[in-house]
Amino acid sequence: MSQADAVSTRPLPPGVSEAGFARAVDAFTAALGADKVLTSDADLREFRDPFQHATWDAYTASAIVMPTSVEEIQAVLRVANE
Repeated sequence: MSQADAVSTRPLPPGVSEAGFARAVDAFTAALGADKVLTSDADLREFRDPFQHATWDAYTASAIVMPTSVEEIQAVLRVANE
């Protein structure tokens, strides 16, 4: 199972289909490595706005990417632009 399979119930970014999001997560993982792409509920909770009500999902992340070099940032932007 790919990481994208684990995020299929998450809120999707506007204008992105579930299949497109799954492809993006797989592409982020291929570019950055699995340790720099977070998709678990526990990991995503760490990045929630601490002042947001627990029941509000308007700004809930679908995934977290953590590039650490210029090349990785460029790779993230290429995937995001697709």
